[in-house]
Amino acid sequence: MVQLLQEVEVEALPTDLPKRLVVDVSSLEEVDQGVTIKDMLKTSSVDTQKVTIKADENQLVVKIEPPTKEEEPAPSEETEGEEQPAGEEAAGGEEETKEQPSAEEGQPQENQKQEEKQEN
Repeated sequence: MVQLLQEVEVEALPTDLPKRLVVDVSSLEEVDQGVTIKDMLKTSSVDTQKVTIKADENQLVVKIEPPTKEEEPAPSEETEGEEQPAGEEAAGGEEETKEQPSAEEGQPQENQKQEEKQEN
């Protein structure tokens, strides 16, 4: 859905100015359907006897447009997106790996100490 109109100029006495204009888009279901200012006025609580719209009533406020083909992200971006969870797991695995070598490093040191004692 594309909002084609951001503002609508109106003319009225200060007490009759609408606080807001509401566009009901719930009826839009298909591509190329839209809501005009005239449609908007039918569904809002604007008293058209007291408020004058300074725009063409047939002007579109919103419209359903066909989806545009989004560019597919580069493979590196997709891969990065997919690897992030795996990277988190790998990070967890790395932490375990880091812990394991330190434990293994401790074992050779103990073995070295035992060998030193045996030599003495």
